[in-house]
Amino acid sequence: MKLIDRIISAAGAVGFSDGMLRAILPLLAATVTLEPAAVAGVTVFFSLPWLIVSIPFGPIVDRYDPVLLMRLINLSRFVGIGLLLGAVTLGGEGLPLLYVGAFVLGSAETLYEMCAQVIVPRYVDKENLAKKNGHLFGVTSSLGGFIGPAVGGLLVGLAAGWAVSVSALGYVVGVLILFSVPTTPSESRPQRPRFLPQVKEGFAYLKEDRSLLSLAIIGGGATVCWYAWTAIFVLAVVDPTLLGLDPSAYGIFLAVMAAGSVTGSFLIGPARKAISMRVLLILSLTGWAIWFIAAGVTSNIYLIGAALFIGGLSGVTWNVLTITLRQSTVPQELLGRVTAVYRTITRGGRPLGALLGGIIATTFSLQSAFIALGIATALLVLPLALVLRHTETD
Repeated sequence: MKLIDRIISAAGAVGFSDGMLRAILPLLAATVTLEPAAVAGVTVFFSLPWLIVSIPFGPIVDRYDPVLLMRLINLSRFVGIGLLLGAVTLGGEGLPLLYVGAFVLGSAETLYEMCAQVIVPRYVDKENLAKKNGHLFGVTSSLGGFIGPAVGGLLVGLAAGWAVSVSALGYVVGVLILFSVPTTPSESRPQRPRFLPQVKEGFAYLKEDRSLLSLAIIGGGATVCWYAWTAIFVLAVVDPTLLGLDPSAYGIFLAVMAAGSVTGSFLIGPARKAISMRVLLILSLTGWAIWFIAAGVTSNIYLIGAALFIGGLSGVTWNVLTITLRQSTVPQELLGRVTAVYRTITRGGRPLGALLGGIIATTFSLQSAFIALGIATALLVLPLALVLRHTETD
């Protein structure tokens, strides 16, 4: 098996556990309280690391071997798993511990994802970047978005402790696979410059590349809406006054969305050959708007499921295209730093969005929140079209 395929396999195993936890964390919170702000707090703490650790970690990715870093990151996840088990044991008193565990696991996911994006161009030429990125997203989407959430949602409905314990299996497999991937000898890596100048270089490059910076800002706005939706959708599923479904249905909804992601990962290669990147990105953001607004305008589970499928397809299209664009234009020696700054802008919207979702849903209603998120995302389509009009994307 090629080294890049081993790395993708490890990402799939890790993605399975990440997917389980995406279903488990909000459901654990929802078993304690149905207060939107309290449930959204889990998503806030899980996504907060993008604002705190991503920029400092960028130069570290450029300075050290990413395979070694990915091994260490996976091992650190077991601390988070232990905290979640403690929260389950404490029951209703375990919400603070649940928040801490979410932060630890969110930090690990943040750092691992950055390493995975930086490592792909080291093993793949530019002509095949989109293809391999599609493979990476296909594997992680199928295991992390399709199978993982379904298993997590089912198990947490049966026994929360077992659900958390089983979620650690993917991390074990991921570590074992990564130990079969050789690290880069220290003499073959460039001399390590000072830390702070490296951080500044990442900011400076993105500041000069106005198109990439504009995409990051628009992506950040969409991410705010995405995580506002993520923080409160679980309540729409289990609240008796709304959909009123069994907790396992939440995992099924996430699996439907992941099915869209898997479909998109296979279609993105052929679509990219037939359709310009500009049109695909605009269609992708439009799909996000449909995804967010659906639960606010209908209680039909099939229509909501269809919207989630569209959202999954749109999400993977956006991610693959923007990551490929960044990987093919940013110099390899700067990619870690630039990725850190870029992802801070985009993924930094996660905790802000989760907090916003909880506030809107508490102040008004869940339906109002979903409608507002859909409209806000749709309004981002126009600036995106204007940015891409002046950008070479074909």
